[in-house]
This record gives sequence, structure tokens and C-alpha cells, in this order.
Amino acid sequence: ADVMMDDSNIFRLLDLDPSSKDDRQKLDDNAILREVQQNPSSPDHEYEFSHFLSWRRYACSLPRIHFPLHQSIILGSDIDVIDALSCPAALTQKYHGSTALHLALYCISDQGSEASWDTVKLLL
Repeated sequence: ADVMMDDSNIFRLLDLDPSSKDDRQKLDDNAILREVQQNPSSPDHEYEFSHFLSWRRYACSLPRIHFPLHQSIILGSDIDVIDALSCPAALTQKYHGSTALHLALYCISDQGSEASWDTVKLLL
């Protein structure tokens, strides 16, 4: 997948700090859905986000350059957004051996994470 420039709307909507409750509250799922409807190829590209997460317990981290699907999982987007961002490239991409499904499971096991079991079911 191509790494896209950081001036896209999907990037701006998702470039939030997942460890910040204030940033997570800024997440606008409706705006993300509108953006995907207007630019259907936007989920197909990786972007360099400002923040990344790591889970020492699983020896896993999500690099700064990743798909919107992965960013939406760690931010706790609604299931409709997860579904809209679930392109084949993002679903099969592995970061340090972990897929989007693994990421959702890591997020659920982290206290304070916003990922849901509905997200896990969708990604199965």
C-alpha cells in the first residue's frame, strides 16, 4: 500500500492520540463515514499518524505508518466506521505479526481502551 500525504481528510479526522481521553472524545465517526463515501479509496492507503501505541505485554506495537482501519480500532470508532474502513489490504496487513483482529483484542484487554467485542466479531 502507498503511504499517503498527511493532507487528506481521513488522516485529519483520525490523527488523534488514542491515549488521550480528550482526543478520543473528538472522534467524529459520522464525518469519517461521510469522508469514506466521498473518497472510497481513502481507507486503502497507509498514513503516517502522529501517535502510536505499544503493548509490552504482547511484545507488539503499531507503527506510526498504518491504515485508517487500525487507527479507528485503537480510537474506539463505531462498528459502522470499522466496517467502512475494512479494506482487504488493511485486513491482511500485519504489524509485528499482528493483524487488525489481534489489535482489537489487544485494545479490549487494555483497561480504558475503547475497542468493542462487536469490532472483534466483525473482524473475524
